[in-house]
Amino acid sequence: MPNHITNIIEASPKVIESMLNEEGYIDFNCAIPRHEDLSLNDADSVCSVAESAAQLMCKEKISDNELLGRMQLVNQLRSSALDMSDETFEQFVMMMRNKRNHGHYHMMDFARTAWGTKWNAYGQNPENNKGSEVRFKTAWSHPKPVIIALSKKLPEEKISIKYADEDTGSNCGTYIIQNGEMLICDIAPNWNEQSQEQKRKYSKFAFQITKPEMDPREYGYNEDWDYDEAVSDQYWAERDAAEESTKS
Repeated sequence: MPNHITNIIEASPKVIESMLNEEGYIDFNCAIPRHEDLSLNDADSVCSVAESAAQLMCKEKISDNELLGRMQLVNQLRSSALDMSDETFEQFVMMMRNKRNHGHYHMMDFARTAWGTKWNAYGQNPENNKGSEVRFKTAWSHPKPVIIALSKKLPEEKISIKYADEDTGSNCGTYIIQNGEMLICDIAPNWNEQSQEQKRKYSKFAFQITKPEMDPREYGYNEDWDYDEAVSDQYWAERDAAEESTKS
């Protein structure tokens, strides 16, 4: 399961409407269309063995991350077309054809590259996709390339963005963009690079976006937005005591 990113877009109704498909859903294809023939014969999932073999054949660059790069290299070198099942081999062939024709192995590969996130937008209700604000979720990351493309399509419009990872305080921020250029930008540094003051600031910001109706104490945040397990323990103790009193 991925980390879910909550995204909030505030803009004119014209901008919001330009992001909606015929069913009223936020659809990244409206900003950056994908190739429909990148499917793998409607397979339920992408086979990692087939993908590793295709990446090896295409001389795909290994990740700069030492651990991840080593894992990728080992998986690629272990791949053998002769050892694949028929289904896996067919995926391998289709990935090679897709890469050759369109520059991507499959739809998910396209999404990660073109949209900046694993899938299209989800976690939305078309009934709420009206007016000047919309909310939706994405997997692992905020779809910044989509917003930039949208901004360039409507250069006169200012678009305000807020987003936050469910990993509170990390991978979150806010910015205002116009014609592809950042007017205001406040993005959280990596958690390990944040000062204590920044951790408080971005934890509060992210919590209010991802859990707007929840009590911060339930998750161990005190009034200064420092994490303290004792705060959570006290919160649940008070909840339990309140429930017991209603029973008696």
